[in-house]
Parts: sequence; structure tokens; C-alpha cells
Amino acid sequence: MARGEGETQKEDGERERERETDGTAATVSLLTQVHRQDVE
Repeated sequence: MARGEGETQKEDGERERERETDGTAATVSLLTQVHRQDVE
């Protein structure tokens, strides 16, 4: 494997992880908002 390809795959993997983290954070904040509305 060429060195450039490995670096590109690593960057793609990091971006994928960031996307998953953002999605989880958005879901958690959404659930928190809904929960707060229920409590009020």
C-alpha cells in the first residue's frame, strides 16, 4: 500500500468517527430537550 493511501484511509476513519460522535451528541441533546419538556 502506498503511504498516501494509508494516510487518506486514516483521515476518512477519523471523519467517520467525528460524524458518529456528532450524531450521538445531537441525539442525546434531543432526548434531553424532550425529557425536560416532559418534566415541566
